[in-house]
Amino acid sequence: MYTLISLLLYGLPRNTSTITLVKEDWVIPAEITLPNGNPIVPFFGGETCAWKIKD
Repeated sequence: MYTLISLLLYGLPRNTSTITLVKEDWVIPAEITLPNGNPIVPFFGGETCAWKIKD
């Protein structure tokens, strides 16, 4: 509900796309290189997560 109120307040369109999660273990990368070449460290990098976005 708060999300819809925020959309109205800021005049943003409602998101119509979806993602699908699958229960599958995967290791979060310890480091990711951005398109500009700068590296970042994601939250929980190097740890195993039980859910993954379906390809």
